[in-house]
Amino acid sequence: MSVLLIYAAPRGSATILIAPVFVLLAAAAAFGTWRLQIWGRYLSIVLCIAILAVFPWGTIFGILGLVALIGSGPLFGADRISQEQLRQELQYRKANNVA
Repeated sequence: MSVLLIYAAPRGSATILIAPVFVLLAAAAAFGTWRLQIWGRYLSIVLCIAILAVFPWGTIFGILGLVALIGSGPLFGADRISQEQLRQELQYRKANNVA
């Protein structure tokens, strides 16, 4: 979205200066989230909050991102759940019909 803002912004507006910063922050957040780093999760949450004001698509993607990121705390950071622990939890939930 930030890349589109760069091209759609009128000449001389502050958007041309601000949008590249958001592009770089979004790239850093995507990398950190992909690597399951806690800072990537926090930066992604901040960016999701920032795009809520861009109606309608920013609001939709911001809400979806917040829903996904806020409930995913145990998956990030140094003390995150391992793949094996997650697999065991899913097997337990299936076997005991836990939602």
